[in-house]
Amino acid sequence: LGGLRRSVAAAIQEGISDVSVPGLDSRPVQLHVMHFWGGGLDKWVRDFGRADPSRINLVFSSFRIGETGGQRLVLYSDPVDPNPIRVWDIAQPIRSTLSSSIEYRQILQQIIREFEVEAIIVSSLIGHTLDAVSQAIKTIVVCHDFYPVCQAINPQFGKTCERCTLEDLRLCAESNPLNSIF
Repeated sequence: LGGLRRSVAAAIQEGISDVSVPGLDSRPVQLHVMHFWGGGLDKWVRDFGRADPSRINLVFSSFRIGETGGQRLVLYSDPVDPNPIRVWDIAQPIRSTLSSSIEYRQILQQIIREFEVEAIIVSSLIGHTLDAVSQAIKTIVVCHDFYPVCQAINPQFGKTCERCTLEDLRLCAESNPLNSIF
């Protein structure tokens, strides 16, 4: 009890940080769909959230755990919050992108319903399903890379690709070492 009292007193004295409560104030809620590998996409979503205080910006992210990954989905109440408000370990891993998944769709619809999400911003489909772009609410796709059109994420096959015919796609799918991620 003494340690708890000291912690509470210190928190009050230092100031308690705001607690995000998505859907409980008058601001509209939007959901960012992304993968989390750190890097540019993560920075872009954090910068977007900081620049948009007029909305609550939830983050729905897929995580790679281990070499194969694809089994964890995480929801953050704010792009800069390091602590998730929900975590799901799904039965069918999504290692790249699936066309659909009942489990994923139920999780996504639960988020939309519980947090009154008005819009979805899809920044990455890696670790997600196409259910993310087929919900009955406003959906925007931001193209940070060439995936899923290009399995290599960025069009490289020996050199920067200059075209992408069906034959080029077939050869690339068969022998591009950059496709090993998915």
